[in-house]
Amino acid sequence: MPLEFLIALTALLPFAVAAFPFDKSGDDEDASDALAVDEIETGGEDMILPIEEDDADPATEEGTGDGTPEDITGEAETETPGATAEEDTSGIDTHTIIGNDGDDTLSGSETGDTLFGGAGGDVIYGFAGSDSIDAGGGADYAEGGSGGDTIAGGAGADTVMGGSGDDLLWGSDAEGDDGEADLLIGGSGDDTLTLGAGDLGLGGAGADRFVLADGAVIEDFDEAEDMVVFTYEGDIAPEIVSQVAGPSGLVVTLDNGASVTLVGRSAPITSDSVAFLGAAA
Repeated sequence: MPLEFLIALTALLPFAVAAFPFDKSGDDEDASDALAVDEIETGGEDMILPIEEDDADPATEEGTGDGTPEDITGEAETETPGATAEEDTSGIDTHTIIGNDGDDTLSGSETGDTLFGGAGGDVIYGFAGSDSIDAGGGADYAEGGSGGDTIAGGAGADTVMGGSGDDLLWGSDAEGDDGEADLLIGGSGDDTLTLGAGDLGLGGAGADRFVLADGAVIEDFDEAEDMVVFTYEGDIAPEIVSQVAGPSGLVVTLDNGASVTLVGRSAPITSDSVAFLGAAA
């Protein structure tokens, strides 16, 4: 089956009002174990990326800190600027990885990591585990990998891929639309894709939910599994006033003027496949 498209869920309402689970603050703790370091391109200050525990001898190579991209490899015995290592309550190492103002390449580990791209066109891989990724400004590529990931593309025309697992994807951030044309791909799993104006969403396999702003496009809507969720402001939910099949697919228009295009579809959608979600005050 192609990829499912932009849908929001009434059942997933907490998602609409929940704060985005990123916290750049917090106390960094010294890492007592040697941490293997993946390859990183820094965009500004020196940065070492800890990935997983390793018994090899520590060796680090730091970037120049002048905005020039650098390759950093080796192993760090202690924490370094831009990356911290912590142990969660389950005893599994987790990592917080922070990029700089240039074009960074950040890679997580096999556990649930938190990654911040910062400014610049970043490439971010979460890999396994339930990762939290904030790509930041610039035209970024962010991929969660396996696990239930939460990914925000941030400002800029971003490509956001959830991978396997039940993922929460934003083209911009959790606060609203950035007006850029983002591509969101859910992958396998029951994903929630929040699409702004000009965004394209592909849900992939699974029962996906597309939360829509005006002008979004859904590529692989499957009425048997997927749901379209329109967001609105005010006390009164809008209503569908027209469903018109055209060259690009079915255009569904609300009485407030908002619309969504379901690519490749001509038959009207039923009320069972549509929900309306009021914006948080």
